[in-house]
Amino acid sequence: MNIVRSVFALTAIAAAVGTWAAEPATYRCERLFQAGAHVFDINDRGAVAGSTSVKHEGWYAAIWRQRRMEKLPQVAGFERATNVAYAINRRGDLAGSVNDQGYQLAAVWIDGVGKTLPPFSDAAVPDSQAMAINDGGHAVGYSTNSQYRRHAALWKNGRVIDLGALDSRSGGNHKTDSQANAINASGMVVGHSGSPRSYQTAVQWTDGTRASLVDLGSTAFGVESSAVAVNNLGVVVGWSSIGDSTLPRLPIAWINGAAFALKPFAGAEGTVASDINDGGAVVGYVNTGNLGALVWPHYADEPIDLNTRLDTDGCRGSGGKMHRLAYSIAINNHGEILAAGTSSPGSYAFESFRLRPVSPR
Repeated sequence: MNIVRSVFALTAIAAAVGTWAAEPATYRCERLFQAGAHVFDINDRGAVAGSTSVKHEGWYAAIWRQRRMEKLPQVAGFERATNVAYAINRRGDLAGSVNDQGYQLAAVWIDGVGKTLPPFSDAAVPDSQAMAINDGGHAVGYSTNSQYRRHAALWKNGRVIDLGALDSRSGGNHKTDSQANAINASGMVVGHSGSPRSYQTAVQWTDGTRASLVDLGSTAFGVESSAVAVNNLGVVVGWSSIGDSTLPRLPIAWINGAAFALKPFAGAEGTVASDINDGGAVVGYVNTGNLGALVWPHYADEPIDLNTRLDTDGCRGSGGKMHRLAYSIAINNHGEILAAGTSSPGSYAFESFRLRPVSPR
């Protein structure tokens, strides 16, 4: 399916299901954490997951809520490890990892208490990471198997499930890697699969089992793709190369396994979608040239540069400096957006912001 036809089909689907979002909002910008910290996810209560550095101690998993940041206790037995939280669910449970002697160990923080998650029973090395957690407390990410390959992992009810990879759905030789990036309320998991000698391709596990693995990359537009987020209606977003892997990336939505190109930002060579909420609003960014944070009010709409939708205060970082938003990282079901920006063009000294919609256009 070519891009023109894909956009037409996407528009037709959106109109048929009647899920058009409201007119684009104006956003009030609020600075989070301090310079140098990292943020990765926002839940429906506006709480943000990430990590923060403590001088002479190291990195701690952290949560920001109620206008304050809390660093979480180190996981027992890993008091000197680097900690990071990549995801947060509605309850405030976090998923991420601790770094122990060069290895990442998947971890969760439940009610503020951290614990590591079990690796695969045949793991050759202790290498794993949790990338997402749903409201049921089920986490996904990857773990390393006996062949030193990273496979997508699902941690559910106290055990770990090897979700396999594209060449190992029925056992196989386990020579392909995979990673799970997101999980929704029904247990649908999305991510990518590939090998050091091949391109990564978007995949989904429709019901969170190895047997339900689907190759989404076969419906994408180039040789390389990844599924990075899924909402509770099963709409998946991510990116695809337009042709070979050297060409710019295209923002993609998958519905029932079929890929549709989201409208790219005008004049940009590459655009990436990074998250979607249950109303169909998508966030992402221009990933070439002058970086810019984007929002699609609905996945069939034109993308909007968030820098043009800020209220009169704009986004001010440390010292009151005005920042340009470069990345949209995540969006919750209230339309609050987690973003990162910088005060100097070309600088990689990013600060983190939460954007709250305050009025329609």
